[in-house]
Amino acid sequence: MKKHYFYIDLALFFSVFFIFILPCILNNSPADFSDWKFPWFQLLWLIYAAFICFLEIRLQENDGTVISIIKPNRFAFLPCSLTFIGLIVFSGILQLAAYKAGTSSINEAVSFPACTKELIFCILTFLFSAFFEELIFRFYVPAALSGLLEKIHAGKKFYPAAEIFTAVVFALCHRYMGFFSVLNALFAHFLLRFCFKKTGSIFCSSLTHFLYNITVLFFLFCWNI
Repeated sequence: MKKHYFYIDLALFFSVFFIFILPCILNNSPADFSDWKFPWFQLLWLIYAAFICFLEIRLQENDGTVISIIKPNRFAFLPCSLTFIGLIVFSGILQLAAYKAGTSSINEAVSFPACTKELIFCILTFLFSAFFEELIFRFYVPAALSGLLEKIHAGKKFYPAAEIFTAVVFALCHRYMGFFSVLNALFAHFLLRFCFKKTGSIFCSSLTHFLYNITVLFFLFCWNI
């Protein structure tokens, strides 16, 4: 990679870390699933994340690496199904563990959309959030970090370190939801990363992530009835 491409890649990575990741880690505000408005904030984050990923793909192409994250392979259904089942099962186990421990990983501010418009806004909120998180945490951060470390250390591979770093950071971004949510996010990252790698498509992991979030929201609503 040419030197100026390296600095561009480094600047992009730090921009993502300080704009997206660090504020999420430091956030202490509880989750609120009761006020359903059009998710302008999530949409803007998604657009920026898509732009960052586009630049990352172009930078890797300049380095001789061809990346495709759109079109799934023909065996995509199986890893998507396994990932969804794994997410639901592990989430249920953690919820049971939280209940047995006398705590709760369920936020009290949960209300089902009251009308069709709120339902649409609810769906869009979770859809935009799922695509954003998949672009950043399942593709960009592990790809960009491993690439940067490889350039800094003269070709030495850093895939495991990049994977572990991304998983820990993704888990910490859910710190505001409590300890059990952090554990759930840590496990979810590896499952969704598996889904992305096996399908070759960010759309597959994003839709699986979206369906899981919607399913959890439904159970949260039922729990609070």
